[in-house]
Formats: sequence, C-alpha cells, structure tokens
Amino acid sequence: MAVDPANNIYLITRTFAGANGVPRNTLYKRSSAGAWSRNPVFFSPDAGWTSPTLAIDTTSSALILSGIRSDSSFAEYKLVTIGNEGTASSVAAKRLIFANGNALQHVTMPQQYVNSTIGTMVCAGNTTTNDMWFNLLQTTVGPRIALDSVTVAPNEVNARARYTVPVVLTDTTNGTLTAGVGTISLRFPFNTYVPAAITPAHVKVNGVAAGAVVTDANLREITITTPVTIPGGDTAFVVIDTLASVYSKTAIGLDSLQAWTSAQSTPVYSPAFNLVRATTKVTAARVTPLPTDPDSTANYTIGFRLGNHGRMLAGADTVRVRFNTATKVTQGALSGVLLNSTPATAAGDSAQRTIQIQVPAAIETANNDSITLYLPEAAVRNPAVNGSYTLFVSTSVETTQVASQAYDIAPSNLFGAPVPGTNSKFDNANQSKVFHHGGFWWLAAEAKSDKRWYLWKFDGLTWTQSILISAAQKARPDVVLASANNKAYILLPGPSTTQLLRLGFSGGNWSIDSGYPKTVNSVQESNMVLTRTLSGNLWVFWMEDSTLSGQKSTNEGSSWSAQITIKRNLNQAVGLADAVAFQNGGVNSIGVGYAENSSSSASEFGFLRHSESDHDTLWIDESGSLEQPSGTFADNHIAMATHNNEVFMAVKTKGGGGASTLKNGLYHRETNGDWTLYSVIEGNGWTRPVITLDVTNSVLYLFGTREGTLQTGEMKRVHFGDYDDLLAAPVDTVFYSDLDDFFDSSGPAHNVTSASNLMITSSNVTRDEVWYNLLTLAALPKSSGGAPWAEAAQAPISDYKLAAEVYPNPFNPETTIRFRLDQPGLVRLQIFNVSGQLVRTLINNDLNAGEHHRRWNGRNQAGVPVSSGTYIFRLQVGDRIATGRMQLIK
Repeated sequence: MAVDPANNIYLITRTFAGANGVPRNTLYKRSSAGAWSRNPVFFSPDAGWTSPTLAIDTTSSALILSGIRSDSSFAEYKLVTIGNEGTASSVAAKRLIFANGNALQHVTMPQQYVNSTIGTMVCAGNTTTNDMWFNLLQTTVGPRIALDSVTVAPNEVNARARYTVPVVLTDTTNGTLTAGVGTISLRFPFNTYVPAAITPAHVKVNGVAAGAVVTDANLREITITTPVTIPGGDTAFVVIDTLASVYSKTAIGLDSLQAWTSAQSTPVYSPAFNLVRATTKVTAARVTPLPTDPDSTANYTIGFRLGNHGRMLAGADTVRVRFNTATKVTQGALSGVLLNSTPATAAGDSAQRTIQIQVPAAIETANNDSITLYLPEAAVRNPAVNGSYTLFVSTSVETTQVASQAYDIAPSNLFGAPVPGTNSKFDNANQSKVFHHGGFWWLAAEAKSDKRWYLWKFDGLTWTQSILISAAQKARPDVVLASANNKAYILLPGPSTTQLLRLGFSGGNWSIDSGYPKTVNSVQESNMVLTRTLSGNLWVFWMEDSTLSGQKSTNEGSSWSAQITIKRNLNQAVGLADAVAFQNGGVNSIGVGYAENSSSSASEFGFLRHSESDHDTLWIDESGSLEQPSGTFADNHIAMATHNNEVFMAVKTKGGGGASTLKNGLYHRETNGDWTLYSVIEGNGWTRPVITLDVTNSVLYLFGTREGTLQTGEMKRVHFGDYDDLLAAPVDTVFYSDLDDFFDSSGPAHNVTSASNLMITSSNVTRDEVWYNLLTLAALPKSSGGAPWAEAAQAPISDYKLAAEVYPNPFNPETTIRFRLDQPGLVRLQIFNVSGQLVRTLINNDLNAGEHHRRWNGRNQAGVPVSSGTYIFRLQVGDRIATGRMQLIK
C-alpha cells in the first residue's frame, strides 16, 4: 500500500488464475473523499506478477507498480500517472531486475516518496544465486502525445459513427511504434457504447487494418496494435469504421476522448467535438387500455420501438407519454409502472396530462429496441366520451413527440385483468399455481422478459415480481401450501429432472430454504402433481405408459422412494392425475383421481385411495364405483378438492353429441365412500376445469374455459349439498376481453374463506399473458325449494320481465350487475345514493339481445371511491325499469 500527498490510498493485489479476461493484478484506489475504484493491471491469460508492490514518485506524479513476472521470474515495473489509473492495463511493462537463467522473488520498494533526485531503489531476492539483487531506477515521464481534431460522422447522439483520430507521436526519440508491437489506446466519453469485441478489419491505422483490437466495454477503451511502424514525430491516423459498432454517447453537447500509446503512456484529451440531438424518432405506439369503458380508470399497455439513434441509458434517460385532452392523469409519483416488465420510477403531471418514466437501472437498451410500458389503473382515467383516441410518445433522446396508433374507448364487458410481465405458458389445470398466505395472493408464472418462472405477489392492488423459482422454460410448477408451518412446496417437473423447492415465509415475503431444490426423479412428465398428506409426507403422482405411478418422501423431499406402481393396464397410455389428503373412516388417507386421454371411447375416470398406515404399495381402487358418463367418454382434464373428508373431482368429457350430452361433470365422494356424478354443463362445455371450495359461505366454485369460437373464462357456483342444481345454475363470466381467447386456468389447491376471497387465474393466449380475477366471496341467495335460478330457468320467454342480479351483495370493493335483454334496445344503467343523487352512469347506449354484465368498482363519475352505505341501481330499457339495492361495506 501507499498514500500520495493528496491522501489518496493505493493498494495493488494479485488474484488466483481465472477465466480469460479476469484481472490477475488489480490496483485499488481510495480517494480522499472515501470512494473506492478498481483498475486492472494484468488480465488472464497474461501471467501477471507475484509479490506486487508500489511506490509514489512525486517528481512525475506517478505510481511505480512492480512485481515478479510469474512465468519468467523477472522483476518488472509499470509507470502510471496519478489520476490516470485506468491506463494501468494498457501501459507496457518494462524489465526492472533480470538475468537469463536466474529466478527472482519478493521484490520490495521504499515506503517513502521517491523523486528524480534520489531515484527509486528496488531490491529482490535471487533464488538462483542465493543473494539479493538491486536496481536504482530513475523514473521520468516523457513527452505526451498530441491529438488533432477528432471527426465523428454522423455527429448525432446514439449514432453508430465513424471516428477519425489523428495521433501525433511527439517524442522523436522514444515515441516510435513498431508494427505488430506498438499500441494506440483510445478512451471514449462516458455513455459511449464500446462493444465487447471489434474485428480488426474495421479499425485502420494509416489506411491499414489493425494488427489486433482489444476492447474494454466497461472502461469504454479500445487498444489497437499498429500494423505499420510509425516513427516518433509522425502522425498516426486512426479510423474506426461504423461497422465497428461504436455508438456515440446519449447526451448532446461538447466532449472529447483520451488517447495514449505504449511508448507515450500518459493520456491526453482531444480537442472538443460536438454531438447534436438525434433526428430519428420512436415508432407509432400500439396502445391497449383495459378496460375500455368511458370515464373508467384503466391500465394502459403501450408498445413501441426506439429509432435508429434511440438507445437510452439505464437509470438516467426517460420516456414521456402525453395523453389527449380528454384523458385524466394522476398527479405525482406513480407506483406499479413497468418498463419491459421491470418496475420503473414514474411521475404524472395532471395539468400537462403527461407521465414520465425513468429507464430502470437493470434495463439496457439499444437502438431500435422494443419498449413496452405498463401504466396501472391508478395512473390514468379514460375519456368520458366514446371515440377513437391517440396519445404521444417521446424519449429524452428522441424528443420528437410521435402520435400513437388509434385506440378505441367504448363500453365493454371486460372481466379480469392481466398480471403485468407474465406470459401465457400456464398449463395444466391439475396443477395449482396460485395460493394465499400472509395476507397476500401469490402466483407461480413465467416472465415474458426472460422466460423464467417467478413467484408474483398481489397486495390487493398491484402485482409485483418476487423470487425466481426456476430458470427452465419447460417447467410446470405445482404449489402446495403448508400454511401453519409458513412453508410452501413447489414441484418443478422439467425436461430432464423433476425438482422440489421448499420456501419459507417471513416478513411478508418468501425465500428458498437452504439446500433446495431437491431432485425428485428423472421422469420427463410435465403433468406431475404434488400432494402433502395430513401427517406431513410428500407424494408426487403422474400417468404415463398406461400406468398410474407415484413417489413418496418422508423427509421434506430430501430423498424419495423408488417409483411406486399404483395402477397398471389403464385404457390409455397417457392422462392427468390429481390428489387430495383426507380422512377415511378416521384414518389419514390420500386419494388419487385420474382422467385418461380421449384417444378412444374406452377412456375412463378413476380413483384410488391409500391409508397412510398401510404399505406404500397398497391402494384401494374405487374406480368401479364411479359412474362413467353415458354417450361420451373421459378426457384428460381433472381437478380435485376436499372438505370435511368429502372428495370432489371436476372432469371433462369428449365425444358424443347433442345438447343433452354431459360435457363437464362433478364427482362427489361422501364420507361413507359413496360416489355420485353430477352434470355441470351439457352440450358445448368447458376445457381445463378448476374447482375451489369457499368454506366460510359453504359454496362450491367450478371454473373452466368455454370451448368453441370465443374461449371465455366462466364459472358456476352452488351451496354445499346442492350439487343437483349445478346444471341449472347460471354461468358467470370470469374472463372476457373482446375477441381474446383464454385457455388454461388455475385456482388455489387449498380451500378459501371470506378473509382471503378467491383468486382465479387464466392464460390469455391472444395477448400471451396470465390474467387474474379476485372474486369477493359471499353467501348465495337460496330459497327453501333450492336454487332460485332453477325455477327461473323454466320461465317461458313470453313472461319476460326486466330484472337484474347483483353479485356479490354486500360487496367490497366491486360488484357485478347482470341482466338479460329479450330484444335489442337503448339501455341505461345508473347508480344512485339513498338521497336520489346520481353517483355513476355505467351504461347509456344500445345493446344487443342476450346476457349482459357490468362491473361497478365503488367509484363515482369522477373516479373517487364512495363511502360505505346503501346504493340503488336503476336499469331502464325503453319504458321498462328495474331497480335494486346494493350494500357497500368497507
């Protein structure tokens, strides 16, 4: 170590061998202000120095760096000017103490300052002659090179430019650069982009391609081995072609670069050159507001590309969105804003109707890159009038405001919303990817940006990306929650091996426990499911090669049993399985249901159970007690749930025809072991069924995606025990967005309560993202004769009366008003308070005949949340009017 007169501290070190490009010797500097910097002296594969040391020459204001060359055992030194420590790696090393055939070690130099008067005494041990050797080094800094005017073409910011740099070798005695040995180094201004490698043919010295080119992207340096000998006193014309892909810095104004040579190692600055503002601009953005309802808060997804000179600097440059005069923007700091799926700092200006977003520090951009902005509902309110609108996008680099493509604002029946940053790779329904714990909902989903699987956290308003759970794109997570233990288990079936994660919960967040993941098996089956028994053991199940198989772990997944055959000789080679833990006759048990693939009419559903006290291979087959659907056959779609030791299986069939053919069914196993099959949907049914149980209100929920031209997410619900009413129960829309198609859905494997409400998720394959809908749980209306809709379903059309249903009611924070029109007409749906004052107009336009839904989010016409209390809806169609009361409880 050494300290200079300005109280800067220097430390030179050596590191063990590493990959090419890793520093072997490093010079650390602590400024008098306390800031540390690090500058390489040698890089691997260069051997570098052992026993590195240093001294300070006050005459030349330079550091004398020295050490024993590890490959030759000679002592060497480098002379580095104080303040230009970044040149240490490019300065040529010179011999200090050496003799052919002799090996030196442990070089040492004075601790006190040295100067040109006293010189620098350097000593080292000679292990060959077994004595000490010395050299009195006289150090002087020779003349510096000079730089003539630098030409940058084009001279716009962010341009891939051609640089012409005239380097004058002022030292006529020692400044000569020998072909193939001498080097010229350039250091570009801050924010200039220097690539990791440059082809020598794209760099010329006096018109000849460089012998070699070495770059340092972090230091923005290029070191060029001259292909020709340039005598001292001559000028070397260095030309870096545009094909070298050096991009000018992002900011306009005057700047200069630095240069030095291996013969004249003190850097000098060039005359200033000027960079002007980019004339390129961003592309016209594609804008997607959700929902599109007039005068409604909406999230906006805005996608565009940067222009030819549009590269933005991470953590510094900004994107600016200016909305039209009819749109309202929230004033001040905005949370939940994303840029390329990464949280970004943003601020709104309500007067200017602008939102400015800073590029996150983790996001690197290049010219012509694709940018996607996500603005949450809290940031923007749609125009109050139907119509076609545009907004304007610009950046701090490309400042021209570019009008977006037109987007429409019109009433919609939108249900659900996207989880920002996810993609739609979300199969399979027998696996659960969503759960509630610690007051938050959690989701396992793949990120659109890097195609890796993460946990995502929902705080009641905003989704945020949490911990990484798998880097494998082919993973299909299945999550099991052990709430009482603050643990969650995630099975990761993959392309080669299946792994198990165990997560621990603390402080509102999950983390992966030490020692995980654990390897389960090498079965290549992405449909594998995980179950935790009542005694805490873990099981995995899958179906392949006409065999239902499983494996068991009794030690939290640290080790697993051999593959256990549960049932052989199934009718089909493949299928899906799901499993639940329950008690059978007071004995802890596990039940496995399976659904065979629909490749033939022989496909069936089945169920087997296992008592935990029995041998792992002993399973009781109850498949014969399951009534197989008539006129159709099983498809490999299944989801299971359990409550009070009753077992439920939601299934889908294939084949058959006609409006009365069962397409979706519910198997129910009573505690005495009796099985019953109930019809859920006949005719055109659902794919990917999901089942969830609300144990607060004793309501069973079934979800699925409607098969056919428009694949919307739907649900049915009945009270526990009213399973005969499932067929007549109304179908409620859960996911809908214009012509978007939804497919794979996922719900919690655990039962839910009114404290958690119910999160259901589904893949929007049209937009390639996961959508969610948080349903408020409440008791269903029920009459003594069964479900009220069962009777209403039989009412003839001629007896049509205008009516509307509100669910949930009471509600918080939102509810849905559903009604049916027997013919097209002008519809007005309004919300009033008990004083008769208008609170919100939800619909005021023509609608077609059929079922309609409209969501009210508990806000008035200005978007302000209303207080708790009773509100009245008024539905008017022509001269017919229906009214009803709703209770908002906060």
